[in-house]
Amino acid sequence: MSDYNYRRLPRSIQARMEDLVRALESSLGGDLRSVILHGSVARNDWREGDSDIDVIVVLARSSRAILEKLTEPFAIARAAARAEPMILVEDEIARAADVFPLLYDDIKRHHVVLHGPDPFRDLVVDRRHIRLRVEQELRELKIRLRRAVTDAGGHKPTLAGAVTRKVRQAKFPLRALLSLLGTDCSDDLETVYTKVGKRLLVDTHVLLRSKERTDEAIDTLAELLGKAVVAVDTLDEGGAA
Repeated sequence: MSDYNYRRLPRSIQARMEDLVRALESSLGGDLRSVILHGSVARNDWREGDSDIDVIVVLARSSRAILEKLTEPFAIARAAARAEPMILVEDEIARAADVFPLLYDDIKRHHVVLHGPDPFRDLVVDRRHIRLRVEQELRELKIRLRRAVTDAGGHKPTLAGAVTRKVRQAKFPLRALLSLLGTDCSDDLETVYTKVGKRLLVDTHVLLRSKERTDEAIDTLAELLGKAVVAVDTLDEGGAA
């Protein structure tokens, strides 16, 4: 857990999260199991004015009546602190670890419990599932990048926008790949691309300027994704990189 990072947030943000917890306790009673923060808040990557507050609300059960009780607390937290809530039901978390391995592994590593028990403390995320998901996302990005080029038809602004989006979308699986390879990395875009570029021997600096250097960025991203797929595809699924 990363309670220290949470306590470094501005007191105004902490107060809004405390307000949210109180409102949820009042609205849901025993149907509220846990309130958890994850993402940039827990990883010390949060930037005031730029970052959202990723919140997980764990319920004992889900029904339309229960969900409607969340509308007002969520709206207030979103307006006051850019809170972005995810709603989970307690008994579905462990069984979903195989289909959300990257997300759940990241939450398990970096989260702060504001209310209730910690459902991620003893969660087991199989490394094989992580590897497969990373490979799937990277291969899908390769396919979509090809389509982006054909759809743009040489129109530079369209192509620049598509490449910029792909660069941002690739950050998460590339960071997960670095973790599989034994390299810790923050969520910062520049840090991820710098580290993965060094690891895979690709000069990635142009990817941070994809709008100005679109043609170079396309070729570099295609090269990087190709090498990343090879790297993850050849990992030992038994545990060693």
